[in-house]
Amino acid sequence: MKKEILISIVIGIILGLVLTFIIYQTKKTVDNTNEPIQSPLADTEVEGPSPTPLLVDSLTILSPLDQSINSEQKQKISGKTAPLSKIIILTEKGEKIIESNSEGKFETEINLVAGENEITIKSISENGNESEKVLTVVYSEAVI
Repeated sequence: MKKEILISIVIGIILGLVLTFIIYQTKKTVDNTNEPIQSPLADTEVEGPSPTPLLVDSLTILSPLDQSINSEQKQKISGKTAPLSKIIILTEKGEKIIESNSEGKFETEINLVAGENEITIKSISENGNESEKVLTVVYSEAVI
């Protein structure tokens, strides 16, 4: 009886080691596929117009300034990005989704909480390009 138990334990350990090795090799292979591949044609020069680079849409925040102190609970958020982009604003009190106009301008108002407020503003253009800015605004009623 003890002989069968010992054989079962040895077989279990061997199976566990084999499965661990297979998982390790699979993970190692998957991690290597994420590395950029150098094309053999990368160093050759091609005549004609150069390819258009992928442009990342910019996001400019006009108001509020980062690291600013506000004495009012309501804060105007305004800025400029790609035309007709979706603007997602995440605050301590929730989120707001708006859209920029045909010139790329946007404006909305948010409520601040007392103390430090981290405001994340993310722009997603019609073609899927994204830009993000994170601002810190302090709301204080203290007289300075």
